[in-house]
Amino acid sequence: MTPKTFLLCAILAIAAFTVSADDVEPLYLENYTMTRDAYLQYTGDTQFGDDFLAFNLSVYNLVYTVTSRVRKFSSGNLTFTFDANQTVDGTFGPSDKTVSNIQASVEIALNKVTNIILPDVGDVSAEGVKKIVKAYIEYVAVSQVNYRIVLTEQYVDHDLLRTWNPTYAYKSALVPDIQLRLFNFSSDLRPSQGVTGAITLNFDAYSRFMSYTPRFRGKTLALMASQVGIIIRGDPENPTILLDSSNIRPFPERDIIEIITAYYLNVCLPRIRDLFA
Repeated sequence: MTPKTFLLCAILAIAAFTVSADDVEPLYLENYTMTRDAYLQYTGDTQFGDDFLAFNLSVYNLVYTVTSRVRKFSSGNLTFTFDANQTVDGTFGPSDKTVSNIQASVEIALNKVTNIILPDVGDVSAEGVKKIVKAYIEYVAVSQVNYRIVLTEQYVDHDLLRTWNPTYAYKSALVPDIQLRLFNFSSDLRPSQGVTGAITLNFDAYSRFMSYTPRFRGKTLALMASQVGIIIRGDPENPTILLDSSNIRPFPERDIIEIITAYYLNVCLPRIRDLFA
């Protein structure tokens, strides 16, 4: 391999695996409610226990935009909506304060909260909210993110497959010009007898000329928002692709599975290896 050829291969590899903050697919986290007792169990903050008789914080609409990832350490911005209810011991007995539908964001660096951007929360303790938000992220949210891989929307066709593997040849290309748009990724993986879990995604399929069927000859055919599951049972190098062939007609199932399998092996698999190294 000449120096120029080596440099070209290196550039292609970097382009395939580098994710910028502008095109990263956000991670959607599950709704969660943290109570005063849960907070105390996580943090041992006895002063918080003295200040509040009760404190409930419910977070939802959670969107985590990951800007960098090193193994299980991620950085980025988390936006969310929350409701909060606190009870303190007042002069005339317990006093409740409540706020709802408050939008906030948090900056995260290597799994640690670095900044909480919080609007006015009325009579509810802003400091109490920040403490619980910080505990939720560092003890709960991070553990959810640890087993998800970050993927980006991508268009994949046979030409791209050849850049990943110069020796690639069509195996079952009934539609040589087929192109898939892959998006809306979700993953849940666990270290169990290797790696187990699933990656789900949506895809659109396009073909400008489906030469094998007179019905669509010369017309652009589009298939929108179909779903596929990638199941991993121990060996991440041998996934099972689950696809409902009845929902993708007239596109051939073999072509779509071939492209998605190549995408998995060249994009998903390196991230899975890094995550579970």
